[in-house]
Amino acid sequence: MNGHILTCNAGSGSFKSALFCADSLELLCRLSADYHEDPSVLRITNAQGEEKNRIPLNEANSRASVEAVLDWVGKQKDIGIKAVGHRVVHGGERLTRPVRLNDEVLEEMKKLNPLAPLHQPHNITPITHICNFMPDLPQIVCFDTSFHATQSQEAKTYALPRELREKGIRRYGFHGLSYEYIASCLDLLPEKNRDRVIVAHLGSGCSACALKDGKSFATTMGLTALEGLMMRTRCGDLDPGAVLYLLREEGYAPQELEKLLYLESGLKGMAGGAGDMREILNTKEKDEKARMAFELFCFMAAREIGGLAAVLGGMQALIFTGKVGELAHKTRARICEYFTWMGLRLDESANEQNEETICANGSSVIVRAMETNEALMIARHTKRLTQGKEFPNGKERSAA
Repeated sequence: MNGHILTCNAGSGSFKSALFCADSLELLCRLSADYHEDPSVLRITNAQGEEKNRIPLNEANSRASVEAVLDWVGKQKDIGIKAVGHRVVHGGERLTRPVRLNDEVLEEMKKLNPLAPLHQPHNITPITHICNFMPDLPQIVCFDTSFHATQSQEAKTYALPRELREKGIRRYGFHGLSYEYIASCLDLLPEKNRDRVIVAHLGSGCSACALKDGKSFATTMGLTALEGLMMRTRCGDLDPGAVLYLLREEGYAPQELEKLLYLESGLKGMAGGAGDMREILNTKEKDEKARMAFELFCFMAAREIGGLAAVLGGMQALIFTGKVGELAHKTRARICEYFTWMGLRLDESANEQNEETICANGSSVIVRAMETNEALMIARHTKRLTQGKEFPNGKERSAA
């Protein structure tokens, strides 16, 4: 398979894409936009992370981003896109593995918009744009929920009446492409520490996943990407009774409540500002709101990781990933303090230097900080599904 694979990861606040050689999956470059910048630009960096170009965006959204990416690619004489792979957050009950796009798949994804309002519509925008303007280009869709399909019924089920459970109201889990990549790297651990591993993906969105023999056993997010750990702007675990109270007593409309829980809570709601962990770490010693936000974030993360360790039957390794997990050494250290009772010990110097292995000699738990690579996982699936080996959903979509 000659040419290149383009990967797209479109969100509400950013757009991340990458170009890979289709045969070797060697990274050629990354193209990304941060919509919080003013003005927003598409940054093009080489495989070493060196910025090579900036392209102004007409608007700060995923449509403008994908248009700029395709326009730039079209001007490069040595780049030819053979297929595009997309990250889509929610696959629901039907879409449980990466698939080649067709009409049925696209309609099924749109039905899931209410379950991931912060992500799904933005994920779909580049897909429909390419359908309209490059209808013959194969597109592969990779779902964050797919990795968790190996979980037991107990891990997936809410204690609700059967008629609601049969409508698909259950736990799905997210960040699956990130966990899938980390699972593919478990051979970096000592062999005796690979069976029961917990991964904490800490970024703007946060979750944790228990891996048993490299497969998802349990995770902290559920029906939507609100459940579990405290996040940058999302509340994490919240008593459903609090939601009822806000509806009944405080007069919140559903749309207002959605905005509150998805965009105005978490670190942002606690500390103010943008909810950026870097800002919170810089101010927590003199700002009580920032200190409390930091402490609650770490407490909730430790509580969820501890629960996963209990159902997993132990924790042989703890892996931090996501930008906060990879780079915020004070956050890792505070979370790990909750597990000293089980013999976990950090190497303070290694942790402060953001080295890959950050546990001390003799620690009962291997602790690592690892960079995840969702784009590479998308590229791997795209290569596999465009080589004619597997077309589980029939012919590709040819028109919008």
